[in-house]
Amino acid sequence: MKQIALGGFHGCAVMADQTVQCWGWNEFGQLGDGSVGKQAVKRTPVVVPKLAGVKQLSIGENHSCALHDTGAVSCWGSNEYGQLGRGSRRDSTAPVAVAGLQGVVEISTGGYHSCARLTDGALRCWGSNGNSQLGDGSTHDRDAPVAVAEVGTATQIVAGREHSCALRSDGAVWCWGRRPGLQFGRVTADGAWPGPVSL
Repeated sequence: MKQIALGGFHGCAVMADQTVQCWGWNEFGQLGDGSVGKQAVKRTPVVVPKLAGVKQLSIGENHSCALHDTGAVSCWGSNEYGQLGRGSRRDSTAPVAVAGLQGVVEISTGGYHSCARLTDGALRCWGSNGNSQLGDGSTHDRDAPVAVAEVGTATQIVAGREHSCALRSDGAVWCWGRRPGLQFGRVTADGAWPGPVSL
């Protein structure tokens, strides 16, 4: 086993041969084996079919994403907010390619959104955006990746439940999205950061 990742109620692992196995709750097809429903819970790992060459996994509340060694990204499970990045809001019980996304070196999933870092340090995010956690300056959910504004060259991306942060090449940390209780800088009255700001 090379890596494990945990979501709200399920887990997945990258095996030594770069295939993926998942287990746990499967109401939205987040295990990726083609089954779905409250009765489809798996107490032991199941293989995610046709998913190979995986170098990293990241898991949200009810969806899963895999980074392939080709630089492409696949996601599966719940897609209520577009967090699979497939250009629609349909759930998927099997991995689907994130639309138009190539050259990815790192992924991170939040509660209901997903983010990726590209080879040039640019950032892309998609999915739930009610608290501006995608960093595009809006509060519109996105079913395909959008560019994160202002951050510059990033060396790491981390997505939380309703916010996201990036480590820049100069060592600065920039964050955006919901930060309950922090009412300073560009934080709005409801605690959301409309775009990336430096800490």
